[in-house]
Amino acid sequence: DGESRMWSSCGRGTRDLYENHELSEASSDGWTFIALARTNASSSEGGAYAQLITNILPHWEASEMPQCFYNPRALFSALEFGFPVLISPIMMIPKSLPLVEAQNLYYSEVPLRSMQTGPLHASDALIAVTKKDFHPRTVLVAPPVIFQTRAEPSSECPYKFGGGFIRLQHDRMQRIKCGGAYSCSAAMRNEPKHLMACPGDTLTAPNFGLNTTPFGSQQGYADLLYSVTDIPYVLRDGEVLATSSFVDSMTETVDVFLVFFTPKFGITSVM
Repeated sequence: DGESRMWSSCGRGTRDLYENHELSEASSDGWTFIALARTNASSSEGGAYAQLITNILPHWEASEMPQCFYNPRALFSALEFGFPVLISPIMMIPKSLPLVEAQNLYYSEVPLRSMQTGPLHASDALIAVTKKDFHPRTVLVAPPVIFQTRAEPSSECPYKFGGGFIRLQHDRMQRIKCGGAYSCSAAMRNEPKHLMACPGDTLTAPNFGLNTTPFGSQQGYADLLYSVTDIPYVLRDGEVLATSSFVDSMTETVDVFLVFFTPKFGITSVM
């Protein structure tokens, strides 16, 4: 399944210049936790060992392989796997962890690793996906335009109860929100439609910093689509306006127009 290669040139009597230590079986279709712990000892002291932990399973080999202090290659030189892997950033801890601490570290990492999805299938079971490139034949020749028609706000509604409800809410607002320490604008105090309104006649006055524009048989307001979708605010006539308010309850119809051209056939399309 793989092995770890250790650098052991500081010791004597080592069986190899590189000590190779086997890994326990790792997952080929998910995440695997691997911990490498090394102790340091001289040849006379003994007790030097390397321990490899795969998830919670230990595999260790005892040998004379003291570390070379101040040598960046002293800990390990490579981890070899018998199959393709993706490796997360390596954590270095300045002490040799006992098995139980390494296992606790594994369990503390499980919630985090469970959110990082690995391959759903073993690498030898992956299905090759081929994609046939799309040959562009039609291009957008003008910025998309959004066009809307609007109604004038009105305190009169198609049903009398609706108009009565608006006036009732307006009276309540004046008593609670516009009295005492609070103040309201003159328009809000005098005209219920500024609090709540039903759609009235077609609006022809400037709105959102735009004048009305004729389109076919309709009279409405046109703007570049990206102006109201890609940015949160616009500056119109010295006033900062939230683009989210371009379409509201007084909007009657909305159309988006896109103009395409197909060079091969010489056709212009409006959608």
